[in-house]
Amino acid sequence: MRNDILSGNFILPTINKVEDSLGKEVANFTSSMISALWHNFLVNKSPISSAYWCDKLGNPNTFNVIVSSLSKAGYINSRAITERNWLEIELNEDFLLQHVTPQELEDVRKQFKFAKYRMRNTSATSSDLVRKNGKVQKTGLDRSGFLAAANTQFSFDLVSMKENEDAIAKNLTKSMTKIREKYPEMGSSPADYDEISLDMLKWLQENPQTFTRGTTFLDSRGRAISSSLGKIANPIGNKDFRSLLVIPEAQRVQATDEGADTIYLFIAELNGYKSSEGCEGDAIEHKRNYGLECYLSSTFHTLDLEEEDDRSDLHENIWLQRLYNELDAYYGIDQMTKELALVTGEFNPDTHEHYWSTPVELDAGASMLQYAAMLLNSKALAEMTNMYGEELSDPWNIEGLPRNMVKKAATPMLNIAYEYKHNLSNCWEVLLGNYTTTFRKLGCEGLKSS
Repeated sequence: MRNDILSGNFILPTINKVEDSLGKEVANFTSSMISALWHNFLVNKSPISSAYWCDKLGNPNTFNVIVSSLSKAGYINSRAITERNWLEIELNEDFLLQHVTPQELEDVRKQFKFAKYRMRNTSATSSDLVRKNGKVQKTGLDRSGFLAAANTQFSFDLVSMKENEDAIAKNLTKSMTKIREKYPEMGSSPADYDEISLDMLKWLQENPQTFTRGTTFLDSRGRAISSSLGKIANPIGNKDFRSLLVIPEAQRVQATDEGADTIYLFIAELNGYKSSEGCEGDAIEHKRNYGLECYLSSTFHTLDLEEEDDRSDLHENIWLQRLYNELDAYYGIDQMTKELALVTGEFNPDTHEHYWSTPVELDAGASMLQYAAMLLNSKALAEMTNMYGEELSDPWNIEGLPRNMVKKAATPMLNIAYEYKHNLSNCWEVLLGNYTTTFRKLGCEGLKSS
C-alpha cells in the first residue's frame, strides 16, 4: 500500500473480496469509484457525489452495501448534508496517513497536480471529434484547420519571461491571493494551485522545450475546445504567455518590409490605436505610420506592476519589447538612430537577413457583427467592423459611453444566448434597453440603415 501511494496510485486492498461477494461487475464499479475518490483527493481533497455513483450503478441496495463496507473498513468517509438533501463520499485521509507521512502525501499530490497542469508536446490526430453532453462522438462536423493549429509547435521567450517573472507570477496567482486575503484562516500547501503555478513558472525557465496545444475537440456548433485550456501557461487562456510565444526555427519566415509593415500595424494595436477617424489619406497607412512612430520612440504603457489593473496590460508591454527587438535586428540599428529618424522625419534603413520569431495576433473586430453584416447585407455594419469602406473604425466606440461597458454588454447578446428567441434587431433593442437613449438610437439606426 505504501509503495502504491508514493507512486501516485491507490488500489483497494480488498477488491478481490468485493468480487467474490458481489461479482465482477460490482467489483469493477467499485474500482472506478475508488479511482474517482483518489483523483479528487489528489486534486483538492474534494468528495464525490453519492447520487451520481448510485445512479451509475443502478442498484441502490448494492450501492449502500459498498459504501457501508468501505466506511466500516476505514477507507472512506460518507457524509449527509440534510439541509441540501445531499450525500457525499471522500477518501479517509487518516487511513492514507497510516502508510505515509503527511509530507509524503503532500508531495504525491503536488507531483500529480504538476503533471496534470503541465503543457506538453503531443500530436493531435483527429479533426472531427465532437464533445457533446460529456461524450465524445462524430456528428459530421470536421475542422481540419483546428487540427493543424493543434499541432503547431511553439516555445516561450525565456529571457522576457525572466525579466518579467515577478509580475507574471502575480498574475498567475492573483485569484488564490484574493481568496487568501478574504479568508486569512485558510491554510496553504505545496500542492495548492498557486504554489503549483509558481513551480511551473520556474520549471519553464529551467526546461526550455517546444509545446503544442494537443488534442482539440469540437463543441456542438463546431467551435474548438483545446485540451491545453486546463494547463498552466497555456497561451490561449493566458495573455502573458501568449505574448511570450516563440516560433520554432523551422517554421520561421524571412523578414521583409511587408512583414515589418504588418508588425507596425500590430504595434499600433498594442499601443491603443482604435480608429482612423479624422485622418487624411489612406487609413491603413495612417495606422502603419502610428505603429512606426511608436517603434522609433520606443513607446510603452506606463504601468505600476504592483497594481492588478496595470498588470492586466503587462502582456502588451512584453509583446512591444519583443517586436521592437525584432525590428532592431532586421534593420540593424540602435536607439540613437531611431531618435534621429524621429527628428528628421526620414527613416530608410538598410535591412539585414533576419527571420521573424515573434508571432503577431490577428483578431476580428466584433466578429458576430461581421456575420450580421453579411447575413443582413448591411453596409453600415460592414463599415463599422472594417469589412468595407476607407476608414478604420472601432465597432465598440460609441460617444459618451465607456468602451469596455459597450463591449461587455454587447458580446453576450450578439452571440444570441439561448434564452433569447428574438431576431437580431430585437436583440439589439433588448441589449440597449438599460442604457442611454442616444446609445439605443445609434445602435438601432445602425442596424436599420442597411
